[in-house]
Amino acid sequence: MQYTRESLGIYRPGTTRSTQDIIWSCLATIFACTWVAVHPNIPGPRESQWRRFRRRASTMFYAVIAPELVTLWAMRQRYAAGRIKREFNRKYYGNEDEEKMWTLSHGFFIQMGGFLFIQDGRTAFGLIDKGTIEFPTITEEDILDKSKGDFLTKLLVVTQTSWFIAQCIVRWAAKLTVTELEVVTLAFAILNIITYTLWWQKPQNVQAAILIPKKSNAPPLEIPEPEEHESWLHRQIRQGGQGSAGWLPWMILVSLLIPVKFLSGLFIPLGEMATDDQVPTGSTSVPTFYADHDITDELGVILPSLGMSVVFGALHLIPWNSEFPTDMEKLLWHVCSAVIAIEPLPGAIGFGLYKLTDGHPVGVVIKAVMDAMAMSLGSLAFIGLPLYVLARLTLLILAFSTLRSLHGDALTDIAWSSFVPHI
Repeated sequence: MQYTRESLGIYRPGTTRSTQDIIWSCLATIFACTWVAVHPNIPGPRESQWRRFRRRASTMFYAVIAPELVTLWAMRQRYAAGRIKREFNRKYYGNEDEEKMWTLSHGFFIQMGGFLFIQDGRTAFGLIDKGTIEFPTITEEDILDKSKGDFLTKLLVVTQTSWFIAQCIVRWAAKLTVTELEVVTLAFAILNIITYTLWWQKPQNVQAAILIPKKSNAPPLEIPEPEEHESWLHRQIRQGGQGSAGWLPWMILVSLLIPVKFLSGLFIPLGEMATDDQVPTGSTSVPTFYADHDITDELGVILPSLGMSVVFGALHLIPWNSEFPTDMEKLLWHVCSAVIAIEPLPGAIGFGLYKLTDGHPVGVVIKAVMDAMAMSLGSLAFIGLPLYVLARLTLLILAFSTLRSLHGDALTDIAWSSFVPHI
């Protein structure tokens, strides 16, 4: 017996959807993935509403351009939150009082600028020092109470993205066409589930930090004047011989080849999502893409995130054999989807080569060769950033432009009632 889509009840003749239905479904999912699901750090107390909105809008823009880097940012914060929780409880509590012990929410909260030290009416972001300032006894419930994202909000986001993924899977199972816009949105949705899981215990859209007073018997502390936030590129160049940045001296050459203003305006935030771990002295807030330090050196963070980047790019290869309105659009899709799938690979391989020799006893010649290969691959990955961004923007444009000429059963809808028991 031969089974068809009609005999299986997956769709019924006459059940259709419009191009507008496809667009709104995809836009709603992308909005959920790039605006609703993002958990920003806490703004400074002196930031205007316009500046706060601009920061949030820029975060959304980069979430559209490079959602895999948002996932990396979330992963860095999640690993750091776990380490902060463990170190803090071991140092101050041990196993004495489980009710007062810090949780992952505390680890996230301190990273996002949740505690401000106050002295003589001035505030500054700082680390918790039990001997100098009043110890914050805030509970996890108090922290989550400041969050603007409750369980219902999170449930709606997860439901929206999961529903969209389910629709795509069922359409493929039914051998119905999945449009290029839906494939692009599917990649967002899959990454969003990972990102949302990593940030599940991070408070969302907290608008004000908790002020921590100095102990009455503690000597006055000198709070330096706020300094300008150092860009990611300048910091990598300055720290050329320190830590994981030791394999990045090629940044100097790259900064000479590419206009600094162009980089700082568009590409620097992409690097900050992956590496920003510095808080300017005297600052009253943390940088937009801050995560606690000493996390980006871990292979367990960087390599999985690079793997996710490759998978994210590879998802765009799904429509490789699909019909396109023109041959040029098909060629552009092939080239751009290949670019975003391949571009993270040099960085992943280069970072892996660097870590193989970093701190391990190897011969001088082998180390020199490995470091040279790592630098070359790292340079290739960094120089490829403009090409990557251009490819991402091109794919987004093509995803919408191809809707003008949908082929085959792209407008055939699924009869969901066939999956629901009824009389």
